[in-house]
Amino acid sequence: MHDPNHERSKEASAADKPSTQARNTTPKQSRKWFLLVGGTAILLILCIVLCAAVFTSSFTRTVTEKGDVEAVLDQFMTAMESKNAEGAYSLFSSRAKRQMRLIEIESWLSGSDFVLFEGYESLNVVALNIGPVYSTDDDQPQGTVARVSGSVKYIGGYEGGFQATLEKEAGEWKLDHIRVNAPPNKSDTRSEDD
Repeated sequence: MHDPNHERSKEASAADKPSTQARNTTPKQSRKWFLLVGGTAILLILCIVLCAAVFTSSFTRTVTEKGDVEAVLDQFMTAMESKNAEGAYSLFSSRAKRQMRLIEIESWLSGSDFVLFEGYESLNVVALNIGPVYSTDDDQPQGTVARVSGSVKYIGGYEGGFQATLEKEAGEWKLDHIRVNAPPNKSDTRSEDD
């Protein structure tokens, strides 16, 4: 005879027993999930470490090189203020000297251009970006290059600005180019003094 309670009890006991098939797939799925999450976490940590290393290296280089870059710029401005064209010209890289002659520096020391250097007191680097630069154009700065801008202070409380590019040559910073801007009212006082 057919006992319905017996069948219910078989179904209940079958539901209580985990199947061998379920036992085999659950640990495999857990292991795959663990490897996926663990691998992703490791990759994320490696990316963070690499980004931090690059940022720290760049930041450290900028901080340590700032004084040297600023010193070259100050030497240039001091030489120009003293009308020492040869001293100023010596601060340019050999690449820059191929494109610019001493006579160009000398021309900045006469006429209205001298207002850019007359009464120079100090300069302050505001922005500095140092990094590798490579170009197929031999006239462009190469290797470790600094792009810098900042302010220039003059006697009488005048303040101007500058932008410059420098390149490392034999371990020393050398100018590639520099542009100095004096405030317009500074040139007005020069014409009053003449």
